[in-house]
Amino acid sequence: MGVTTAVDGEAVEEEPCSLGRPKRDGGQASASRDPGREPGGAALQGAGGRVAEERQPQVGRNLLRDRRRPEHDPVGVEGRAVGAEQDGLEGGLRAWERLPGRSRVEPEREPVGVDTLGADHVEGLVPGELDRGPRVLLLPLRGFSCVEPPQEIIEGTHRCSWSSTSGGRRAAAADADNASVRLRRSVGLSARCPHPEPSAVSFVDCPSRGGPVNRRIILVDFYWTRDKDPRVPLGHASILTALRERDGLDVRSIVVAVNEPHLDAVGITAAILKETDGIHPAEFDVAFGAYVWGEALLQDVLRRLRGAGFRGRLILGGPQISYSGRGLERIYPTVDAFVRGYGEEVLATLADTPRQQPIPGVHWAGTPDVLAQAAVNLEALPSPWLTGTIPLTDQPFIRWETQRGCPFRCAFCQHREPGARLRRRALGLPRIEAEIDLFCRSGVREIAVLDPIFNMAPHAVGVLQRFAEHGFAGRLSLQCRAEAVDDAFLDAASALDVCLEFGLQTIHAEEGRVIKRRNQIDRVDAALAGVRERGISHEVSLIFGLPLQTVESFEASVAWCLEREVPVIKAFPLLLLRGTALERDRHNWSLGDSGGAMPMVFRSSTFDVDDWREMGRLSEALRLTEGRHPKDLRELRELADALEPDLLRWIPAGTKEAA
Repeated sequence: MGVTTAVDGEAVEEEPCSLGRPKRDGGQASASRDPGREPGGAALQGAGGRVAEERQPQVGRNLLRDRRRPEHDPVGVEGRAVGAEQDGLEGGLRAWERLPGRSRVEPEREPVGVDTLGADHVEGLVPGELDRGPRVLLLPLRGFSCVEPPQEIIEGTHRCSWSSTSGGRRAAAADADNASVRLRRSVGLSARCPHPEPSAVSFVDCPSRGGPVNRRIILVDFYWTRDKDPRVPLGHASILTALRERDGLDVRSIVVAVNEPHLDAVGITAAILKETDGIHPAEFDVAFGAYVWGEALLQDVLRRLRGAGFRGRLILGGPQISYSGRGLERIYPTVDAFVRGYGEEVLATLADTPRQQPIPGVHWAGTPDVLAQAAVNLEALPSPWLTGTIPLTDQPFIRWETQRGCPFRCAFCQHREPGARLRRRALGLPRIEAEIDLFCRSGVREIAVLDPIFNMAPHAVGVLQRFAEHGFAGRLSLQCRAEAVDDAFLDAASALDVCLEFGLQTIHAEEGRVIKRRNQIDRVDAALAGVRERGISHEVSLIFGLPLQTVESFEASVAWCLEREVPVIKAFPLLLLRGTALERDRHNWSLGDSGGAMPMVFRSSTFDVDDWREMGRLSEALRLTEGRHPKDLRELRELADALEPDLLRWIPAGTKEAA
């Protein structure tokens, strides 16, 4: 339902984020804030990073419990193992049977094919019938992730210690003598749940819920991750779940972390081609999610696919598509179809047929572009949590959504439809409540809520109260609008361990006017006072590099926050994102940027590069003192003088070559 608000000083209709992830209010959509805070997004724009219901794959159970050998398969599993240890699978089966309660074999279950290949070896899978049954494909390529197998595979496994290193790489230390560890390794999973080892790439087929298979769709996501994140990004999982609900689709999923240090476009291309081997080009689609941090990798893979003779249909969705105007064919000349807006329903419709037919939200390359956005019935979408698309076993941290869209029109924000407004929409309350109940039963300890402005939802207080009724002792991170904070919300929040994140951007009226972010500072001040009084954890984000901004005005915004004892102040550089009002009107303020996929504004009519570096030093000083900021600006300046802006802090590995 549409909602209007006057918090911004004008009545506006609320708009949702599009096909990839919801923005976190307080930072620039998708980019000025840490991309790791967002969900992964899918080949199109799935829940702005959201939740979706999905039928739990049965591949793990079938693989480990059905020892029948098809006549064509002397090894014991459908397909061949290339380069694997000779006893890899059989050793895993024996290890499985030694686990308590796991010795029983159920021959009535269908067999599952397994194939293992290297980055330079793309042979080995038995091609042919798409309806033969689900198949697990294990790919030792760096940077990939996987859809986790069901409870049966990971139940009772050993969770070993692990650590993160630069670039987001993960290292897992496991007990080699533990039978369950050997089991996980034998099927291509790391010893620790829930993530695969960084040197391995694996993904699991996601068959439809039943009926004959007519077409295959390969869903590819280049996402930003942190070590604690689930390995299936939320937006990707939402679209994946919706696709699997559609009869006749054979759904495959590939997710690639762009902030891994060793991305392999050749290997990614080979993996995609492998999934299309032996299939007529009219019988499959490959759909990519397009995000600013994965732009360089996406362009590389698209070019390599066509260069390798790929003749299937290529589909693009995501923020880079949804918030772009006309001319997408010039940016992506090899792509056949573009999806703007929410991707769950429109992608399923698109994948149903090889024909080029009119579909709301789909722009076919070479045809007139009407800039239409795809819609979705949020209340009808299946939940990836309730169906197990994103397993919660040994997953203490998750990203979650209860609504999509934002009521405001910030000029720097990419979460807007070009030339039109979308309304904010909420997920169905029964689904929200069922997911809360599931999280509380499953031992989730930290939830980053991705709603752009959580406290403006009509269900906000009720959601917090339901967590409290369950005795939830974990952490909730909530993006909020300070002017919309009231006593009822603060009372509900104070009963839980929450962190309220306020996007202020600037305290100056003129700077706020040009970026269409009109803060009512007196109400912001009152909200922060109420938060302090109740002892609620909170943070405030600012942007440097804004039009009309100077070093002095940025320092004044920082000092204002320091005076109010904000425990965590974050300052992000302004990015000129594709499709935003600031990108369109940049010449009004002589905005100069770094270029590349994530262009940072380095100069304007009111500051030069040296001024930008000075503001960047203050940002570094704020980062280093989070939770213990100096009491005044003078102390912060003294620390900042010895620092230099870390530009790569805001640029994912996959886009550095384009920056």
